Amino acid sequence: MSQLGFEPSEADQCLFLHRELQIMVLNYCDDQIWLSPDNKLIEQHVQKLKDLGYDLELEPKGDIFGFLGIEFSTDSTTGIIKLSQVGLIDKVIKYTKTTEATTRDTPAAEAPLGSDKSGDPFSEEWSYPAAVGMLLYLSSNSRPDI
Repeated sequence: MSQLGFEPSEADQCLFLHRELQIMVLNYCDDQIWLSPDNKLIEQHVQKLKDLGYDLELEPKGDIFGFLGIEFSTDSTTGIIKLSQVGLIDKVIKYTKTTEATTRDTPAAEAPLGSDKSGDPFSEEWSYPAAVGMLLYLSSNSRPDI
């Protein structure tokens, strides 16, 4: 990216900026989002990367529809972009075997749970840290309310 005049952002090393041409590239793993007021500049720079030997494929022109498991939808009236991760939410529900759980307005019990020192130890077929990791990924992208 530096050969093409891009600099990594100080805030995120995966965000590359070409300040002179007003192009931004967000690059995680094998997914990229290119943003510019001029689509021709994007096409030219992608071609330059291909000429350098990178195997890139452009999605059809249009709005962003997904990135790293995050789905994007745009309200045609307001232009507001909505992020969702329905696939990951479904995965968490299936992983923790909570498909039969009911919803509540208040996510936690109103009374303190206390402790049961003589009770049975926690035993589930799923990994608690893995479930928390999935929930943290959700909370940092499309569900800050959890």
